[in-house]
Amino acid sequence: MHYFFVHNEILTPGSEVALLPEDHNHAYRVLRLKAGETVTLADGKGSSALGKVSVSSQSEVKVILERELPPAKPLINITLLQAIIKGDKLDLIFRQAVELGVSRLIAVETERTVPQPDVKKAEKRLQRWNAIARSASAQCRRPYLPLVEPQVSLRNL
Repeated sequence: MHYFFVHNEILTPGSEVALLPEDHNHAYRVLRLKAGETVTLADGKGSSALGKVSVSSQSEVKVILERELPPAKPLINITLLQAIIKGDKLDLIFRQAVELGVSRLIAVETERTVPQPDVKKAEKRLQRWNAIARSASAQCRRPYLPLVEPQVSLRNL
């Protein structure tokens, strides 16, 4: 069964919810979801619900929610402080940390950080890390989205 996140939606049975634009293409073109197929939607704050696809078209995919799923509270909250490293290795570390259940991610600039902090790139990196965390959470069927904080220097931490 496929798992998607929605934002600013109350997941109540009987309501119809449209998938986010970033999930629409995946649901319609890659997964080829058809009307009547069952999916799970989560709000990223702990609520999730089962539903059936009601509309699957090139412009939108909508789901009618059937029943709420019991909340799955994390047993502990883990924060990962990770020094910034070269290349895209940090993306893999964040993905695997989310898959393991980390609830908060912080990239840390240290004295020996090779990639120098760039204010222009910092916002793009934060968006990419949020997308990675969202994707990893959906893969693990985890109804909570981890908090990904902006990079910070070790001294300011």
